[in-house]
Amino acid sequence: MLPTSEAGLFAARLQLIKMNMKYIKHNNTIMRLAFMGTKYEALLSLYKSTTCTFVGDEIAVAKLLKIQKKISSLVLLGGIVEGRFMSVQDLQRYANLPSLHTLQAQLVSILGTPAQQLSQNLSANQVELSSALSRYADDTKPEDDSKALPSSYL
Repeated sequence: MLPTSEAGLFAARLQLIKMNMKYIKHNNTIMRLAFMGTKYEALLSLYKSTTCTFVGDEIAVAKLLKIQKKISSLVLLGGIVEGRFMSVQDLQRYANLPSLHTLQAQLVSILGTPAQQLSQNLSANQVELSSALSRYADDTKPEDDSKALPSSYL
């Protein structure tokens, strides 16, 4: 965060708490000791001076980007989402992705389309044969009952 008033810092912390995120402020020496040799080592390039870190269990990238726009003193440098280090541009692209449920529904639809088309193609011949037989039966039926044999001859 850029230098800001206590009121601005309080407002930022309050919005982060609403998102179930924690605000942690450490100097670069502590962060180097904490991250060295861990999966978060990629973040060490961001810690050149006293830096604020936001930590949360839920993935709320879009909300964090909205907060960054509202609070001018907040400068987002990057982050780790689902175990991957992402730049600000990567975070913006990630925030614009559809939800996992939407993508799963699209995948199911794509995978189901060929099976549906195959079923339609296989049943099309049966439908065509049935309608042709129906037309043939209608064409061969006697049109006038007077030409039919009287019932006394049967």
